[in-house]
Amino acid sequence: MNALLRLLAVGRVAASVRAQAGLAGLRVAFGAVAAVLAMAGAAFLVAAGYQWLRWHVSAPEASAMVGGGLLLLALVVALAGHLAVRRK
Repeated sequence: MNALLRLLAVGRVAASVRAQAGLAGLRVAFGAVAAVLAMAGAAFLVAAGYQWLRWHVSAPEASAMVGGGLLLLALVVALAGHLAVRRK
């Protein structure tokens, strides 16, 4: 009888783990789709910003401004990541 109860408990734990793994996979899938859509949106915003700058300054200046802004943003994100990892 004791072995039967253990087998039942193991079966319930296995079912719970499978359900949690399925939910985790679903979260990862939706997160990946959201990340791809966010990157596409950000790319269009960068392109729109470049086009707007081209109306006001020459193409090389607009390219330098957009490139410099993206490099500055990358530096800020890298610094924030470094500080976050250091705190933990």
